[in-house]
Amino acid sequence: IKKPKRIIYSIGLDEGEASVLALGLDTKSAIVCDDRVARVLARNHGIKAVHTSYFIFRGLYNKIFDVKEAEKLLEELIESGWWCDSETLIKIYNRIHNISMEEL
Repeated sequence: IKKPKRIIYSIGLDEGEASVLALGLDTKSAIVCDDRVARVLARNHGIKAVHTSYFIFRGLYNKIFDVKEAEKLLEELIESGWWCDSETLIKIYNRIHNISMEEL
């Protein structure tokens, strides 16, 4: 595990998000972060930042798995302790189904 060289302080970021953002900046690497503020800050600094759900969408879009498998992956994420607010969760489920509808 690599520790960031600097700490990013911003309103609304906890220590974990600040560390991920700092590490992305230090290494010029993309980050996976579910906090909107952290993703915006990363993008403002030229760092690609994606939400965890990005990987489900990419897998579905690239036909690595189907809608049922995407839903199962999302459920497994939640069961493992991953959290997002209910509004975001609804958006994720809707996007999963919209991606599958684009194929028709």
